[in-house]
Amino acid sequence: MRFGNNEMDKINLPIPEQNGLDSYDHSYLLFTRLAPDAEAADRFELDATDERAVRDLKSAAVNSLDLTMASGRRYGLIF
Repeated sequence: MRFGNNEMDKINLPIPEQNGLDSYDHSYLLFTRLAPDAEAADRFELDATDERAVRDLKSAAVNSLDLTMASGRRYGLIF
């Protein structure tokens, strides 16, 4: 993850074709925080899924937040 001085944080995603996906197009990317280990405090697992799976996760979660960027792109938190 890179933090820009223009408030645009950036993250490098794995190349889909090298990780069993055709592309990230029309996918929902889920980042799940993994338990910290001695080497790295912040580790995440990435899963590319569809809208239905996100709805199922949200319905089973205790809380969730739906947010929208200024550009209109949706994002949120499930916890």
